[in-house]
Amino acid sequence: METSKYPISKIEKPTIKELKQESNVPIIDIIRHGETKRKQDHFGFHKATLLNINNPDFKLSTGHLDLDEEGITNIEASAQQLIDLIDIENEVVLLVSSPAWRAHSSALVLERILREKGVDILNAERKPKFSKAINQHSSFFEKSLEKYHTDNKTIEQIMEHYINNGYKEGLKRSKETLGIDILEKMQEAENLNFQIFLRHMNNIYHWLRSKTLEKLKEKKLRIVVLAHEETTRGFIEETMPTGTLFQENGQILEIIPQSELLAGDGVVTNVKLYPKKDRNLQKQGQVKRGFNPE
Repeated sequence: METSKYPISKIEKPTIKELKQESNVPIIDIIRHGETKRKQDHFGFHKATLLNINNPDFKLSTGHLDLDEEGITNIEASAQQLIDLIDIENEVVLLVSSPAWRAHSSALVLERILREKGVDILNAERKPKFSKAINQHSSFFEKSLEKYHTDNKTIEQIMEHYINNGYKEGLKRSKETLGIDILEKMQEAENLNFQIFLRHMNNIYHWLRSKTLEKLKEKKLRIVVLAHEETTRGFIEETMPTGTLFQENGQILEIIPQSELLAGDGVVTNVKLYPKKDRNLQKQGQVKRGFNPE
């Protein structure tokens, strides 16, 4: 599997429970989006469109967001839990989101509460940074087809069937037509993309502008990411205690690297999966993450 470029080994008996981070690495919180009726699917999940937040009538409500009432309530609760983790006086937050509507919607709800509570946010209002590396599961379908099959006409036919008949039927048709388990290939691609994304976030100080670095001189950077269950599934399997399955909607996965992740080297990283209510029941692990470029 290509993710061997990013080997992860569990530290079974951690000697350091609370890592002392170097000043040039952030805390990274990955939050799964809230519950949704998946409006985007009806408008074409395969199209690269974003929520129209520039509409003068746009509101953070179910009428405009791709979240239902439960989803909004869930993300509001996540925001409150996150505020308990943030050192408001000494931290600055960068918001990053999957471009999928349900993740974008969750980022907007989360942002509103963080700003109301006085959290310093680097982003302009209602403008999270978007990353395709953590996009929704379906976005990896066509990419996987193109990687393992070269007949464009066949790919177009499978994609049309996928769009018209849904995710499960699309996977079934691809296996019947190509003899390839595209789901497995998609999961591999998602895991690799997340590892690349995580390395970039780990080493983000290399790419920050001088103005931003000046602002961070006396403060800690916390990156808050709105993503999907599939985004972190493989990472959780590799880092959490056996039996930990996946993130629930609104659940916070906190990743704390000790230092930068450099080529040919490794970094000790603490990982915590916070429960949505009783934080004493959190699951956590300590791992060493590596990066072995080709």
